[in-house]
Amino acid sequence: MIIRPATPADLPAILRITNHAILHTTALWTITPATLETRTAWFHDRAARGFPIFVADTRTDIAGFASYGEYRPFEGFA
Repeated sequence: MIIRPATPADLPAILRITNHAILHTTALWTITPATLETRTAWFHDRAARGFPIFVADTRTDIAGFASYGEYRPFEGFA
């Protein structure tokens, strides 16, 4: 496995991981599954603000991803 900067080609895997966490865990502070369009906008927003996105690449799949950014409110904070 290697940790590397994410690319737009990684977005379907990032979406899969994100939506699994939204639907099956309490790890994320949102209850609405993401779409490829919203994850694409998120990716480009992070890049424009200089925030990194990394993926854990097993060479056959993306096993996870990591990023950080500014605080933003979600449904979970209501």
